[in-house]
Amino acid sequence: PSTFMGSVLDTSSNSSLRDQVASQLSDLAAPNAPNWPFLLEAAKKTLDAKKSSFLRSAAQLVYVFISDADDYGSAKLGKTDSTYISQLKSYKSNAAYVSSRAFVYSNTSGCNAPANNGQNGAAGTHIKAVSAGINASGTSFICLNNAATMAASLDNVARDVTRPTTRFKLQAQPVAGSVAVKINGAYKTQGAADYPWTYSSSTNEIVFTGAPAPAGASLAIEYDMVVQLARQPKVDTMIVTLNGADVPQGANGWQYNSSTRLLTLGGGWAPHQGDVILVNYEVN
Repeated sequence: PSTFMGSVLDTSSNSSLRDQVASQLSDLAAPNAPNWPFLLEAAKKTLDAKKSSFLRSAAQLVYVFISDADDYGSAKLGKTDSTYISQLKSYKSNAAYVSSRAFVYSNTSGCNAPANNGQNGAAGTHIKAVSAGINASGTSFICLNNAATMAASLDNVARDVTRPTTRFKLQAQPVAGSVAVKINGAYKTQGAADYPWTYSSSTNEIVFTGAPAPAGASLAIEYDMVVQLARQPKVDTMIVTLNGADVPQGANGWQYNSSTRLLTLGGGWAPHQGDVILVNYEVN
């Protein structure tokens, strides 16, 4: 509770502990804040401070909120639910990479909370609304007061919290027209009746435009990779190796485009994840 942390901040003579407590409090609201829950603000400030260290572009971002009281951000910080929905979605390039669950009390029928620390089991109205706005589905809210389902819900949250993935970021720039998608070992054309997809060159993603690949399916994305050289080379001096083997120049090996400084590898020399490509050349 922030009241306890504020007390430590006021009374501790340990400067390092005071600094640590002050830092934690700044993620919640402000030093010496009363014991108001600021879960949504804490999520925002945590992402602001830490996103560069743990947010990978192609990974899902999952929020799980657990509280027996509501969030005070709207009343004390003047932020609306829609503001938090927009902010918490914005840390990923597309909302399809973000999902959320809320384990909170509600004052709706069948989910009534008993009085708790004088707060009368405050309903998690704002937390529930923001979670549903991030990940609108019937499973985005679970009643904290229902002990019979709570244990199973927490046990399953790691498995069912993410929505079906419809977007996949490629790890490298592909050669135009070389992208292919396989589901359970079978190639799927872009206009396939089942699991149609398209390639977005602006974001370098495969996007499923209909039903996503089913849970547990094997998905493979194949493409010839593009490599851009840092300097303009003398082409006749270029030596390209793949995992230590010399790659021949030509359509069945490497080709270079001097106007874009792009090197492409095709044929049997198309690299796979973890392969090492080395390009040696004299600068033009």
